[in-house]
Amino acid sequence: MSYTNVFTGSTIYPTELALTKLDLTANVVLYWPVEAPLGVPLASEIVEITTTTSANWTIKVPDAMLVSIGQTILFNNRTAQAISVLDYDGVSIVSVSAGTQWQIYLATNTTQAGVWRQYQFGAATSTANAAALAGNGLDADGSKLETAVVVTDFATNYTLVQDDQAAFYNCTSSGVTTLTLPDPVVIGSNWWVQTRNSGAGTLTVDTTGSALIDGSATKVFSPGDSALIAHNGTDYYSVGFGQAAIFAFDYVEIDVSGSTDYVLSGNELNRIAYQFTGTISANITVVVPDTVQQYWVYDNTSGGFDLSVGTATQASPLIVTNGTRTIVYCDGADVVPAVTSFVTGTISGGTF
Repeated sequence: MSYTNVFTGSTIYPTELALTKLDLTANVVLYWPVEAPLGVPLASEIVEITTTTSANWTIKVPDAMLVSIGQTILFNNRTAQAISVLDYDGVSIVSVSAGTQWQIYLATNTTQAGVWRQYQFGAATSTANAAALAGNGLDADGSKLETAVVVTDFATNYTLVQDDQAAFYNCTSSGVTTLTLPDPVVIGSNWWVQTRNSGAGTLTVDTTGSALIDGSATKVFSPGDSALIAHNGTDYYSVGFGQAAIFAFDYVEIDVSGSTDYVLSGNELNRIAYQFTGTISANITVVVPDTVQQYWVYDNTSGGFDLSVGTATQASPLIVTNGTRTIVYCDGADVVPAVTSFVTGTISGGTF
């Protein structure tokens, strides 16, 4: 139980220290006086940083759940280097620039990190606190703000929200996945997001309400496609949509020996010409993604069994005659022939 001064009503803290002086040669963790072992730095009313050998050292405050809200600590940086003050979880509370004084106070103590507020104390010239200013797309590096991109992988349908502004959503799914954009009227201006399809399936970017993206209700991202997406308050527009250009004919040879279906993956995807080799001991299917793509196929297998090409959901994959070359394409659902027939014969002047 605390003692209350009968004249002023102020609580007296018999275990609270007035001043701690820190000579920083490494990162420091502070302790509350009632919990501290001997010889450790204490979280007192004033923490004075007297010397430091680096601008990268940090000071971490103690467990916020061990004290009451309203607990204050004043940091006085008397050195020529900026020092970062972190909460119990290691997240920046404030960067104390050289020659400045910042006071923090505990606003919420329901977690070990707590919620700490900060303001500059007794400054003749105000200095902005980068940690307090950092928001979506920004990160605090000492006393400076830097742009930041947080990459989030996802493999199931996801609906973006306002707090996803400036984020990067990277699709890793091998199937059909949908990324839904929020209503631009609801989230307000200056909202944008980045996305990439790093998986083997189709990523469909969907809109909400009456909004469109590049003039349509949806936009399909094939494997490798990426774009920045922003809106004008009504509709969305993509910037830099597409894959890196390849200015040469692309070819890959794949051994499909065995008796099981072969699923294209990794760097086998999005090629142009495919030669399938090896001895197959049963009728097999080369499974391709259900995305729009052309395939120049040469069935150079042996074993006397059929080689087909189709998507995972295709009821009747397309059989490629052994020893022949043909051009097929996926229409987004099934693999179909690109030509109706092949004609051979002679005409005057040559063979076709």
